[in-house]
Amino acid sequence: MPQLNQISQRERLLTADGLSKAFAGVHALQEVSFDVRGGEVHALLGENGAGKSTLVKVISGVLRADSGEVRLRDEPFAPRDPGASLAAGVGVVFQELPLIPDLTVMENIYFDRQPLSPLGTVARRRMRARTDELFASIGLAGINPTRQPRDLSVAARQLVAIAKVLAADPDIVVLDEATSALGPSEVAWLFERTRALAAAGKGIVFISHRLAEADEISDRVTVLRNGRNVGTWTAGEISPDGLISAMLGRRLEQLYPEQHNTPGDETVLAVRELAAGRRLHHPDIRLSEEAFSRMYDQKTAARHWRKWRHNFRLLTVAQGRALITLHPQTSDTATEEARKVQP
Repeated sequence: MPQLNQISQRERLLTADGLSKAFAGVHALQEVSFDVRGGEVHALLGENGAGKSTLVKVISGVLRADSGEVRLRDEPFAPRDPGASLAAGVGVVFQELPLIPDLTVMENIYFDRQPLSPLGTVARRRMRARTDELFASIGLAGINPTRQPRDLSVAARQLVAIAKVLAADPDIVVLDEATSALGPSEVAWLFERTRALAAAGKGIVFISHRLAEADEISDRVTVLRNGRNVGTWTAGEISPDGLISAMLGRRLEQLYPEQHNTPGDETVLAVRELAAGRRLHHPDIRLSEEAFSRMYDQKTAARHWRKWRHNFRLLTVAQGRALITLHPQTSDTATEEARKVQP
């Protein structure tokens, strides 16, 4: 796990300083500062609507910031679109997969960068060979380069989108919720590639709603809340509960306060004049909250009570140690008189 002084010595590849962006008066970003260093995985966390995707879109040229500046290797950076961003060395794997369904996998990967023949036509054999080499180099198996994305699973399409960015060999790779459509084996593959890229000196921005993933893969973590940067920490410097509190703006205990409920003497079930041939002879039964809670611990009492109300077959009377099975009644005036027991 890298220490703070080790991270501070790494080259700062990209810096965003004081970025602000509003839509119809609603602030998506408010003076956000953020940086990416070579050889690190920097996790960017926050609730939905915190501003993570807006920040990525400003950096990659999808949106223009209202104020603030982005610098790449200490030079002003304002790409006109994600293609120009990728050509400059900043590749983004967006949540919305930018694949063209009618093109093949290899045509999507090398879109606008296809190898050409001397006559200016697309050299398809060379493009296929490049795709095979790419898949072999990044350990991506099981995807046919000649298939169309429309015929692939969602997870496979996500892998193709990742491969499309890696094919350009950018200095910075932004993974915006790239694991959301992946299974465990694909996530393991992505983490292996992410670590390899960081070891090669690349800067990785990892955006995910899964805190366990961020904890596993990141060297630093930044939290956005309501369009603002509320803090940056090195790995292990803040606990998962601390991250959640930073994301929500309040402690977990305030969201889920402990509840204490004491059962009373209120009747929750009463049975009068219940008869079933020779099995039952008109017993009168009264069950209070307190008696019911004695049969079950406090955490499961409510669940069992709700089950009994809807599927009433067995009734255990604890004090009398008697088990009564209800058969089709010849007569009864069984009543449920009270509210559900709270957990």
